[in-house]
Amino acid sequence: MAHERGRGNNPHIVVGDAASHRKAGAVLNLIENSVFWHTLARYVVYYFFLFKCNPLYVVELFHIPQPLVLAVNFTQAAHCQLDEVLIMFGFLILTYTEMLKGVSGEDEVMVTAIMNSLEKR
Repeated sequence: MAHERGRGNNPHIVVGDAASHRKAGAVLNLIENSVFWHTLARYVVYYFFLFKCNPLYVVELFHIPQPLVLAVNFTQAAHCQLDEVLIMFGFLILTYTEMLKGVSGEDEVMVTAIMNSLEKR
């Protein structure tokens, strides 16, 4: 992040108008804030003890949104092109279609909602 801030008039992450710069600056400040990461880690530990379960369950909590995180990270690149976005939509639909076959209960509801949202796009 310090590298991005030091780029001056040639940024790679912070681009756009003044409002975009303010919002990106706020997000960069959050990313650089160690208290944010410690708090997030405490929530993960809290959920581990709340559910009194195997630590792998906490990892599974992030299993469903992980393809979305990958897609967002990929498509927000400055060099991402339209055909790559379409490929990413295909990746998401394939991933969640396969995931839907092996989930049940609340996870099934979440995956179905994601699939419905993708189909609208």
